[in-house]
Amino acid sequence: MQTDVQRNVNQQQRIANGMKSGELTNRETGSLERGQAHVDRREANAAANGRVNAAEQGRIQRSENRQSGRVYNKKHNATTK
Repeated sequence: MQTDVQRNVNQQQRIANGMKSGELTNRETGSLERGQAHVDRREANAAANGRVNAAEQGRIQRSENRQSGRVYNKKHNATTK
């Protein structure tokens, strides 16, 4: 789980950097922030009982992979500030 938490921190930093550099619009940033909050909630729900089984870990990683792809796609599309 610690690696997942660090990955969330890195994702937040990528979003913030995209906002600062102008690669992300306000609308894109809001969308990515909502997606990141969804991943955070998924992690919190999985860890609520004190441990995370392999199936839960797999679902979390898939969510994080999708979110990472969304961040990349929105940073590299033609829309800028």
